[in-house]
Amino acid sequence: MQPIDISNELLRYRHSSQAIIVFGNDVSNDPVLPAAARSSLAFQNGKRDFKAKRYLNSIQDYNHVLAIHRTAAALNNRGLAYWKIGNLDAAAQDFSDAVQLDQNNIHARVNHGNLMMAGKRFDVAIDDFTHAIESGDRRSDTYIYRGNAYRLSGDAANALRDYDTALALAPSNADGHLGRGGVFTDIGMLNEARSEFTTALELVPSYTDARLALAVVLEMQNKYSEAIAAFTLVLKSRPTEAWIVGQRATAYSKMGNWTEAISDYSNAIALAPEDNLFRRLRGIAYDDLGDYSSAIADFTESIRLAPKSERGYVLKARALAHSGQVQMSVDVLSDALKLIPDSVTLRPERAFDLEQLGDYTSAIADYRAILETNPNDMLARRYMADDETTLGRYDDAARDYEIVSRSAPSDGGLLSGRAQLNFYTGDFLQADVDLSKWQYLYRKGKLQQVDELQPYYVAIWRHIIALKLSTDDTTRLSEQVRGLESNRWPYPILALYMGRSTVAELLSAVGNSVKDHDNRLCEINAYLGEWLLARDDRSGARQNFEAASLKCPANFIEKELARRELQWMSQAFPHVAAQSSNYILDSQSMEGKTDHLPSKGPN
Repeated sequence: MQPIDISNELLRYRHSSQAIIVFGNDVSNDPVLPAAARSSLAFQNGKRDFKAKRYLNSIQDYNHVLAIHRTAAALNNRGLAYWKIGNLDAAAQDFSDAVQLDQNNIHARVNHGNLMMAGKRFDVAIDDFTHAIESGDRRSDTYIYRGNAYRLSGDAANALRDYDTALALAPSNADGHLGRGGVFTDIGMLNEARSEFTTALELVPSYTDARLALAVVLEMQNKYSEAIAAFTLVLKSRPTEAWIVGQRATAYSKMGNWTEAISDYSNAIALAPEDNLFRRLRGIAYDDLGDYSSAIADFTESIRLAPKSERGYVLKARALAHSGQVQMSVDVLSDALKLIPDSVTLRPERAFDLEQLGDYTSAIADYRAILETNPNDMLARRYMADDETTLGRYDDAARDYEIVSRSAPSDGGLLSGRAQLNFYTGDFLQADVDLSKWQYLYRKGKLQQVDELQPYYVAIWRHIIALKLSTDDTTRLSEQVRGLESNRWPYPILALYMGRSTVAELLSAVGNSVKDHDNRLCEINAYLGEWLLARDDRSGARQNFEAASLKCPANFIEKELARRELQWMSQAFPHVAAQSSNYILDSQSMEGKTDHLPSKGPN
């Protein structure tokens, strides 16, 4: 056999059958070879092993190279192999060392930048990509990388500039359109975002990231059927990604399809059983569906998975309250507060539950604890003032409303709550001023988070105030109800007040709704009592007030109104006894039970 001259044919040598017979497959460590030859062969082996996903072998190959000669290329490639096995610190070090050896090594710069992106160090990533670009890297992809870093750091303007540059260099680069669409999504330009994602899909129909982004935007635009169809297409190629299944479930939830939502959340839980989010979301779907036992079970498991997370306790407490177990809801929140005593979420939740139970003293204690931590929490202070009013602590309530008024003089809750205080203290004119201002701000669209039924109740209370002042408000009341829907509760009460319907018609409006009829009974008895009192039917009024005082839920304003009116009547008309009234309604004579919990304040 003729000897092989390997000194001049390094690349051919590694493919020579004769050489393989003599030296075997791996000759990079053969001492017969010159160092340069061994380094070159080890480098080629490193590339081969990396391509075959033998990353540990690839790292060893590049170790051989670097033991002979430290090069930026070997460091960069070894860094990529370290990245693949999850050793991010070693990868970052190799990329940094490669750049130190060769400041203009574009590949190491870009790889280090992308690694920094994965670690959310966007400022470092931007610096890396900028160096690469200034070193001559004018590839479209590099501008997209930097655009992604700018976008994730919140710099929409520079992100768009880089995406535009990338598309100018390569108009058919779908990643550029995906990036632009992402920026538009972030800043709320959803139509523009949808157009960009659609363009990306036209360029690359199989681009699942673009289709997924399009699905998210469609959901944000309340186009739930289209969003679900897009999520479904994505899941055909990515069926095991739990978050996508969960995202489709959320779209089903938003369109009220609880059955499909629960099915998807269940699949997401199967794919990611330790993910607390999917448990909570399925629990919310069960809660909305009215399956409270299943909701409570999910929230209980959520608490097990994340015992220091406030959200699980809050959701479990709400489900218990919705199921009528308000005391158990309070107990859950109390136990959670022992575990998380500095929570800013649990105390207001418990205070609300305590109000449902009529325990306003304990609710006030919770609000005071909140204010000790954050004296500027005006919502807690206003709620506390509402409860102080209910307990007859008028001086305390007046002081707290005054504090709220200094920072939010036009707050709708302040105006309605203070009107209630003034009503109970007999300052009807000032109560009417506050409610009049409420209506003015509402018509101007200057009130936030207004319950859609609140304008009805404000009109009712302004009419009651007019009755107290013996003022004819017929014209004013007609103006106030303009634009209100006559087929919605509590419009029938207003219709009676305006003389447009009879008591019998009002009573028939109670209906047979399991959800609402007990609440309507409460309101009718209280507001009909005011109507009867204004017509000097004191005995009938007393009987209606007594029914409201006894039957209304503990936190209904109508319960407190009826109780106050009974106190006033016992002083003003001590000899008037309640007699049988043709107008009295009692829930015992009707079927059904409500679990409705109203919002705070006199609506």
